[in-house]
Amino acid sequence: MLENESDKNLLKSVESLKSLKHGDRKKIPFSPYIYKGFILLVVFVSVYLIYAFAPEYAKKNFSENKFAYLGLAIYILAMMALFVTFLRKFWSSYLSDIRTLMLLGFLTVFTILMNEIMFSLSPFFLFLPAFAMLIKIFTNSQISLVLTVILALSSYTFNNTDSIIFTVDLSAGIISIFSLAKFQQRMDIAKAGILISIVNVVMILSLDLIRTEKLFTNISVEMLWGLGSGIFCAIVAIGSLSYLETLFGLVTNFKLFDLGNPSHPLLKNLMMNAPGTYQHSIVVGNLAEAAAEAVNADALLTKIGAMYHDIGKMKRPYFFIENQLNENQHSKISPRLSALVIIGHVKEGIELAEENKIPSVIADFIPMHHGTMLVSYFFHQAKQMEENPEDVLEEDFRYPGPKPQTKETAILMLADATEAAVRSISKPTVEQIQKTINKIIKARLDDGQLAESPLTLVDLEKISLSFLRILQSLYHSRIEYPSEEKIMKSLGKNKLQNGNLPK
Repeated sequence: MLENESDKNLLKSVESLKSLKHGDRKKIPFSPYIYKGFILLVVFVSVYLIYAFAPEYAKKNFSENKFAYLGLAIYILAMMALFVTFLRKFWSSYLSDIRTLMLLGFLTVFTILMNEIMFSLSPFFLFLPAFAMLIKIFTNSQISLVLTVILALSSYTFNNTDSIIFTVDLSAGIISIFSLAKFQQRMDIAKAGILISIVNVVMILSLDLIRTEKLFTNISVEMLWGLGSGIFCAIVAIGSLSYLETLFGLVTNFKLFDLGNPSHPLLKNLMMNAPGTYQHSIVVGNLAEAAAEAVNADALLTKIGAMYHDIGKMKRPYFFIENQLNENQHSKISPRLSALVIIGHVKEGIELAEENKIPSVIADFIPMHHGTMLVSYFFHQAKQMEENPEDVLEEDFRYPGPKPQTKETAILMLADATEAAVRSISKPTVEQIQKTINKIIKARLDDGQLAESPLTLVDLEKISLSFLRILQSLYHSRIEYPSEEKIMKSLGKNKLQNGNLPK
């Protein structure tokens, strides 16, 4: 029951927070398998039409062989089945993500089309390296390498190109992937473009000299096309990156670095309105990043997700202990209302993320880092204070969820709770920190909060060790140094004992 007018006014302002349930999250109207099947069908039809009607050599072959169209269909289906099997076995997360699958299909079709257009200009003016770089940026090196090999083989097969062109094309694609092994800024793509140009020139020169007796003047045109190809691919990759991110709703490392900039409006507001929460988020981000590296999760994504996980606290910062100066605001209101305000920062965080167009992969950290945990303090307080304790239900004091679905969000859940718990220890020791970490992990396991995440027991052990290493360096007990007055008295006493009287 609400006891005073201030309770009622606060309740009125947060009444909408009650509506947040797991079912409120957006759902797609059809089964994901329907979308995936449609994407694969569009890719198949598009690639088939390009190879069947665009290249001159292919049209000539098809006109002389009535079974060529059937063979083309079987070949494309076989390549698609090979790639889907590869994803299913090694990178199922990308296969289950509809947006990533759409991106892969779009870039594959577009690259095949551009290859045919470029081939009409010069077979050495390559587009495949741009494709390889973009796939690497949005997924990983393995997926990019497999697709690059498939497209290079297909282009060589259906265009009846010389083996030199195939070798140069494949070499440029491979070097573009390896040159972006570690990328943090768009300038890295420009550097990769220059490296591709150099590799193109070297490969064209060496292979032409091996195969023919051409003079350097005769192969200079081919080398110029290869030189321009690398720079062109870098320009295409840099220029299309932002459009592809927006169009498919995906996030690259470049976008994550932009979101992690302290000058981002949302982070600036968090720092100004809830400085304690901002500082807590930075520390938790560093803690979670180290743990993510230990279990081969996406460390950068985890760190940036941690920076935004508590942005909802900006609405009512002084209801959260890290922002309180003197008076505890919860002492003025009922436990039910306190729980509602605490739980409500999740919905308010989601709303802020949507207003500021924060990508969903980051916004997911906001509800998942609490999962469906019980706000136990106010739950037990309500049990003690209300007239009918049996009317106090756990479901009214639990976060709406969902539970963590990924390694990254599960790591943040553990890091957030662990950092807060260790910070509350007055004089932490290594043993106390280790005991607290184990207690937090066990509590989340017992409550089923990690049941939907892919973390294993081995991962949890690595996370625990990573937390201990970071936290003991942050919150280790410090030596109590004596005051300046005590030091001076001690120095004077020593002088007297040694017979050195002050003059």
